[in-house]
Order: sequence, then C-alpha cells, then structure tokens
Amino acid sequence: LVLVDGSPLIRKEPDNLSGLTVQQARALALSYQTDRNKAADRFVRQLFKSEPLASLAREIKEASLKTPSATAVSLFFDLYTGDRRPALARVSVPTLIIVRPENRITGEMMQARIDGSKLEVIDAGHALFLEKPQAFNQTLEAFLTAF
Repeated sequence: LVLVDGSPLIRKEPDNLSGLTVQQARALALSYQTDRNKAADRFVRQLFKSEPLASLAREIKEASLKTPSATAVSLFFDLYTGDRRPALARVSVPTLIIVRPENRITGEMMQARIDGSKLEVIDAGHALFLEKPQAFNQTLEAFLTAF
C-alpha cells in the first residue's frame, strides 16, 4: 500500500491542528459552487510548491472541471466529516507513506498507527509525483524492491 500526501482527517481537531476549521471548509465548498473556474485555478496552484508547466496546469484544471460541482462538494464533505484514523490500525500490508515536508506530522501520526510502515518525505507540493517524479519513483522503487 502506498499512501501519497493524504490525511485520514482533514478537519481541525485538538489533536489535528493542521486541519481545516468549519469556516475554512465552508468557504472552500462554497467556492466550488460560486466560481468553479477560480476554485479550480486555486486547486491547481496549491498542488505544486514550484510553478508547474502551463500545459500541465491547464490539463489538471480541465480534468478537475469535468467533475460536476455537486460531486466535488460531496467528495469534499465526505473528506471533511470523515475520520479514518481508526482504520489505520487495521492496515496489515506493507505500507509506504510519502508526504511533503508540511505534512510530516500527519505522516508520522499515520506511521505510528500502521505497524511496520515506512515514512518518506519529498520536498515538493501535494502533487509530488508530478513535481519530483524522479525522487518519487526512486522512493517507490526502493519500497517495492524490498519485497
């Protein structure tokens, strides 16, 4: 199992201070409905630490806009209201957790809850597999060849 810069909880809680507040989540959900194009631009910019190629940014934006706004809001609502931390303890397969530096604490929490998991940090944005493909692929290959 390879978990890439995700989080089992995106809601701000006393033990998850990097999560979104209710106000932040509401503003994000409303932005999907009021100005989807602007929200898609912001979404793409937040995927990268460095400026992506214009063609790549355009392709990701166009792909994201294919998801209906109501579906995007529903998916976000599920992410925001769900707490998947208890499920981590049930993971029983070799697991690689890859995060960006800003999510190291989340990665460490996940690693502590998944027996035998390995944590790697790649200095990139959320789409680290696009921004740093060589580092991502080397990390993935090293994990997979260990078996």
